[in-house]
Amino acid sequence: MVSVTVEVYGTLRLRTKRKYIYVEIPEVSDRKDLAFALSKVCPDLVGIAINSDATDFNDTYSINLNGLTFLDNDSFRVMSGDSIILLSNQAGG
Repeated sequence: MVSVTVEVYGTLRLRTKRKYIYVEIPEVSDRKDLAFALSKVCPDLVGIAINSDATDFNDTYSINLNGLTFLDNDSFRVMSGDSIILLSNQAGG
């Protein structure tokens, strides 16, 4: 298991009252691993960013690894200390 930091912004930060959420996921993970780990550490995300059965993220959210790569349904590799950004796809105007 690898420790990573998940950064949240906007509504998620207001709802969770957290800027960073620390989780442990397998070195080779997928969205399901991340969603499940986050749901256990921060259940406030379920129903907002994470679907109700904690198997994936809602379509209105994107996940970015270290500010370089958006994570889709494929598996990805993380290293200790990596940062994952959870972003809403919705924009205001």
